[in-house]
Amino acid sequence: MINQPGQSLSEKVAQLVETNLKISEEILATSQQIKKYINWLRILNIIKVVIIIGPIIFGLYYLSPYFKSLQSAFGTYSELLGWEDSAPAALPNLIEAESSPQDLLKQMEELQKSGQLDQFIQR
Repeated sequence: MINQPGQSLSEKVAQLVETNLKISEEILATSQQIKKYINWLRILNIIKVVIIIGPIIFGLYYLSPYFKSLQSAFGTYSELLGWEDSAPAALPNLIEAESSPQDLLKQMEELQKSGQLDQFIQR
């Protein structure tokens, strides 16, 4: 504030406090509006996720019998095309509950040295 002649120090302080109070009330009103806006954004984001994820879960749940029939049909075609026997006998034994990553790597290297892994990859 500009120092005006004839004003005492207490009047200047009172005027500054009053100005500060008005500005603080404006800041409070703006922050309350921002808080409401953020809360509505959170609610709308939850609704958006439900709208996107909900039908996907619903579809997977109710269409699972169709997926199973597709899987069995594909299995029939893969047997006709000879894809069933293409995996080496050692590959199903690779993944065991007790195998460490180092053991798996050693087994994969042994399969690669014997040529079984290359045959599987080429098919």
